[in-house]
Amino acid sequence: MAISFFKKSQNQLLKSDLKLSYNKNVNNPLILQAKISSIYSLTGTSYSGLVSTYIVWILHITDITSIDLIISFTLTFLLEIMTAVLILPRIDLFRETRPGEIRIIKLHDFRGGLTTGVLTLSRHSPFKSIIFVGDEDDSITRTIEAHELGHATEHHPIFLELSVIFLLSIIGPLIWFVGFGNIMNREVISIFLVIKTVLIILSVVIAILLFMRVAESRADAFAYKVIGKSAYENLVEALRRTYGENIKSPEDAPLVSKISHTSSRNAIKTGDPLSSIGIWEFPVVLSFIASTIAIIPFNSIGIIYPLLFVGTLVISFLIGLVSLPIVRKYYRMTERGSLNFSFLLAGIYMISSIIALDAYPNYT
Repeated sequence: MAISFFKKSQNQLLKSDLKLSYNKNVNNPLILQAKISSIYSLTGTSYSGLVSTYIVWILHITDITSIDLIISFTLTFLLEIMTAVLILPRIDLFRETRPGEIRIIKLHDFRGGLTTGVLTLSRHSPFKSIIFVGDEDDSITRTIEAHELGHATEHHPIFLELSVIFLLSIIGPLIWFVGFGNIMNREVISIFLVIKTVLIILSVVIAILLFMRVAESRADAFAYKVIGKSAYENLVEALRRTYGENIKSPEDAPLVSKISHTSSRNAIKTGDPLSSIGIWEFPVVLSFIASTIAIIPFNSIGIIYPLLFVGTLVISFLIGLVSLPIVRKYYRMTERGSLNFSFLLAGIYMISSIIALDAYPNYT
């Protein structure tokens, strides 16, 4: 379902495109999240175990290569996606939500907001989204609702769901192969391949964390476009309701909030979704990912990986700074946002270049 906050007022949008529900008897939304997480964990463990068992005990492959790992990751990922699409849209409140619908449920004595979503098989739309907010009729709750609508309209929970499934699809087979090695008293998977896979897992984890921070910043910018300049003060008041009266600005929020939502929350003041992100985040995270991809063809890691990381980081910074005047001309928002966007493009360029080098035979 396409929703545009830029062509409609908030009231028009809420009346025409969204399904609003008021229900004091709805279970805690965290229970719904716990059910979804349990399904991911159970299916991820089961599918990775079945795939790994088939490879080791049925096919009798006891010397796992990178190709075997890739096949295991891919099969596990596809099976988990299939299960998520078939099962999750049919549990609890998602069963009552139509494909393409953004359903807002207002709960009594509920602080903050929560957006969740699932993939579904439908010709109308592959998405179902549910937003939980408090039932207070004030500007603070409306700001929270606008923030959560930003998540829902850009399908952030869906992308996070796919990211988590991808991560579990990597972790599962690795654990099973290492476990089979202990059972068989032999090295089923080499230590170097284990280390490389762990680096890939770390890369995915920090990429997910960066995605969460960018998604929160985009939702803040979305709220700014809906609410206006008062959105920032409403946000600070919402933080006070949640964390106590000593909160004077987003920087005073607990560490957990600052890690997932950024500490400045500038996006809700400027409308620039990249203005909340630190200037070091894109270069460091994307350089780590690029270095992990670059190390894959090597048979040893040692000092090579740190050198690759430092070299990639320096080059990314330089490319970003050189490209800044051009990016600034077209980005046309805040200076911080322009710089971050330039570093983002530089990081993507480095990753794509290293992938191209890895694909070229015998370059090492």
